[in-house]
Amino acid sequence: MNPDWIRVGDVALWVKGRGRKVDIDGQPVAVFWDGASWTALDDTCPHMGASLADGRLLGGELQCSWHEWRYDRTTGQCPLRPWARVRVHEVRIDAGGVFVKRPEPPKPAQAGGQDDDPEWLDWDPERYFKKK
Repeated sequence: MNPDWIRVGDVALWVKGRGRKVDIDGQPVAVFWDGASWTALDDTCPHMGASLADGRLLGGELQCSWHEWRYDRTTGQCPLRPWARVRVHEVRIDAGGVFVKRPEPPKPAQAGGQDDDPEWLDWDPERYFKKK
């Protein structure tokens, strides 16, 4: 077996149109099946950190469940915000298993946000994620 490919589950675990969050070397990846093809992208939305596995497929795009930001399924690019992108991962099916190609280590985040996007939502994580 090629060590560059990680088995993330059986095909039978996926429901058409629904995502599953899988772990690849400690990195969360969202994997989708639309009934005809497979898509795998980094699981974390660059906007506010929502799990993209909870999102939904809309044609050639994946829509985040929190604020409806969309990402191209083949490039990972957000069409409305040039700085927002998620990595896309190769998927293959073999003997009933779903395999995702081990990703390259993530590149450092690029500057972006409110200075580049007037629709950026300023938020204070302490307000929403208070420790009790």
